[in-house]
Amino acid sequence: MNTDRELTEEQQQTRRQAVRELMPQTPYLSGLGIEFERWEPDDVVLRLRFRPELTNDGTYYHGGVVASAIEFERWEPDDVVLRLRFRPELTNDGTYYHGGVVASAIDTAGAAAAWSNHDFTKGQRASTVSMSVQYVGACKKADLLCHARAVRRGKELTFTEITATDPDGNVVAHAIQTYRIV
Repeated sequence: MNTDRELTEEQQQTRRQAVRELMPQTPYLSGLGIEFERWEPDDVVLRLRFRPELTNDGTYYHGGVVASAIEFERWEPDDVVLRLRFRPELTNDGTYYHGGVVASAIDTAGAAAAWSNHDFTKGQRASTVSMSVQYVGACKKADLLCHARAVRRGKELTFTEITATDPDGNVVAHAIQTYRIV
C-alpha cells in the first residue's frame, strides 16, 4: 500500500504489530506451527517446534510438509522434473505458494538430480551445502514444476541448476545448488 501521507510512529507500530499477529496465521506458516519468541525492531526470533512429520527420517528437518505433495515426472541421469501438487495449506493466502515452499521444492529437485546419476561407491550420506534462489514470478493456484540438471560433478560435490515454473511455463524461480554426497 502506497500512501501519500506520512505515518506517525504510533501508526507504524500498530501496523508492525498487525504483521506479527497475522504472519503466523497464514496457511503455510500456521501449518508448520511457527511461533515468534521475540519481536523487536530489526531483531526477530522464531521457533519451529520439532515435529517428526517435518523430517525425512524422524530426526533431521526437511521439507516434509512439501515433500508429501511432490511427484516425479522425469528421472533421467542428471535431469529430473518434479511436480508439486497445489495445496492451499502451502500458500501465504490460499492462492500463491509461500517462498519457503518454492525453495523446498527446488532443493528437493536439485538433490534428486544429484542422486539421479550418483556412483554409490562414493558415498550415501548427503546434504545441501548451499543454494541461491531468485524469485522472478508467482505460481497462482496451480502445480509447480521444477526442472533440475546436474551441471558438474566433483569428488563429493554436485552442482545443480533448477528452474521452477507454473504449468504454462511461466518462470517462478531460478536456483543454483551445491549438493554434497559422502
